[in-house]
Amino acid sequence: MRPPSGWMQAVGAAAFCFLSLLGLGAVLVIAAKLANPALGAGAGPLDVMSGIVVLGLAGIGVTLELGRLSLEALPLGAVFLWGWIVSWAARTAVHRRNPGGHTAAAIEGMKLAVPLGLICFVAALVFRVGQAPDLVRVDPAMALFVPSLWGALFGAAGGLRSRGSLASHAGRALARIGESRRWCFEGVIAAANMLVVTAVLSSVALLVIVMVTVIGGRPSPQVTVGDALSVLVYLVVFGPNLVVLLACFALGTPVEVGARVAFGARPIGGFESVSLLGWAGSSPGRIALLLLLVPLCGCLLGAFMTGRNSSGTTRSLQALGIGAVVYAAGLSLLGWLSGVRIDGGILGPGSGRLAPEADTAFLLALLWALGAGWIGGRLAEVSGPRTSIARWTGRTVRLKR
Repeated sequence: MRPPSGWMQAVGAAAFCFLSLLGLGAVLVIAAKLANPALGAGAGPLDVMSGIVVLGLAGIGVTLELGRLSLEALPLGAVFLWGWIVSWAARTAVHRRNPGGHTAAAIEGMKLAVPLGLICFVAALVFRVGQAPDLVRVDPAMALFVPSLWGALFGAAGGLRSRGSLASHAGRALARIGESRRWCFEGVIAAANMLVVTAVLSSVALLVIVMVTVIGGRPSPQVTVGDALSVLVYLVVFGPNLVVLLACFALGTPVEVGARVAFGARPIGGFESVSLLGWAGSSPGRIALLLLLVPLCGCLLGAFMTGRNSSGTTRSLQALGIGAVVYAAGLSLLGWLSGVRIDGGILGPGSGRLAPEADTAFLLALLWALGAGWIGGRLAEVSGPRTSIARWTGRTVRLKR
């Protein structure tokens, strides 16, 4: 029985997405080779292809298994880049079908998740690097689940994009909320403002840290162009992770750093918690306290921008509460996703972590948003008339004080 044309197009889109995933893996393999020219010396074409498949799948969050160790990491930069490609492929396929409404378009876009997951599952079974006990591969079960999940999410986004930009869809949804619950609308916008300002300030802080490290370290003449290109690739792939980790750290959240390796029956190494204020371990020093400006300015400016468009003190307080919860939930979730974890099981040879405490990040982000957000709201009240252009709805709105 011939499958419907919609599924045929979904299979074609999934195949294109898998090819783009191989492109991501090839870039990661080249970056690793540039950093270590001796890596993979004497490897045949099948070994190179296996490395491309394994690193490509690991680049979107599929668990990587190195012997008895498992590496769990979600490179946000790679996921965002590949997600845009998946969204584009889904939008193209859905646009050709022209299914009708927004819901139907989203469902059509999600169809590519099924063949994409199956293709990645088969690839995980076939391609692996090395031999036991040093076998490097990806978990086949995760290779089925993770690409299917991303295919469904980004595919639905692509289906919606075939009916207009995602910003216009979000604007209409928020406009409907604003018609009945204005304070809820303002709270979501406040959280978005806080997150954006926090991300920008964290990026600037990360750039300053990198520049100071490079200048202070005085790289040796042995650093080659290949090393620089390799670092650039990994900054693109893991840059958003570093920005989120720095934002969580700036809140005061303890970040667990370290590794433990079993040598015989005796573990070697351990974990250490590092926090900005030294609450749960060591502190990087007084100069690092300047990072407190990141959540302070992020929450204050975000609430100020929203407060300028609020229509009353009571509504401002309600919006602040909603915004604080959304801001804290979003930042703690991103912090949990940005962590890197290495586990070897109960009898495994070792484990390691670089991850913030997500529950502590939620509590501290909530307190920062409520405290600095309240100050920003009060400053907005005394700063004059509130007039805004509602970008979400495309209307000019003048709100009374």
